[in-house]
Amino acid sequence: MSVSKTIYATGSDQYDACAIPGSAWAVQHYEFDTVGGSSLANKWKRGLLYFDLSDVPYGSIFSAVTIKVYLNGNDAATNTHDFYFYRVTSDWDSYYVNYTQRDAGPTNWTSGGGDYTDLCANLGIASNEAVGWKTWEFSAAGRTVLHKMNNGEYGNYGFLLKSSTEDDNCYHTWDDPNDTYKPYMSLTYTVPGGGRTMVFF
Repeated sequence: MSVSKTIYATGSDQYDACAIPGSAWAVQHYEFDTVGGSSLANKWKRGLLYFDLSDVPYGSIFSAVTIKVYLNGNDAATNTHDFYFYRVTSDWDSYYVNYTQRDAGPTNWTSGGGDYTDLCANLGIASNEAVGWKTWEFSAAGRTVLHKMNNGEYGNYGFLLKSSTEDDNCYHTWDDPNDTYKPYMSLTYTVPGGGRTMVFF
């Protein structure tokens, strides 16, 4: 039997959704607002989202995974762009994170802009895209990535959202976990063995 679950991005100090600003803002903390380009020419930002999977049973097989984020602005976006969700590979703290730094210390990202791999989903956003909910559907490979995050083969450090073209012509803003329209993940999964426990007697 399949189970459906909705998990909202958390908004605590430790696991907020954050944008990684360009180097000009490297000492500042940003939340999940601008992703893609910026009107301050090429100071691009990327978004981080964390979802707590602790209530999803170990070993669950995912048949459907989507992330929904609310587009609340589309300023000076003159071209259509793809926006990608990747798996983040290093832990981070939303209070400290920026383009180079991921934790207190400072502890830097391996590369500027974040440590990430494994494309999970992508979505094209038009130049004149209307505000509202946008949905990223995970590919089969992306669902496998989530399975590995859930069963401990990969650490769960959340996801990074970036634009295919990070320049002045793709300035989009999105609601963060502290706003009215909180980002969320929808899951449909089955538990191997139907969730039954083998009993010996």
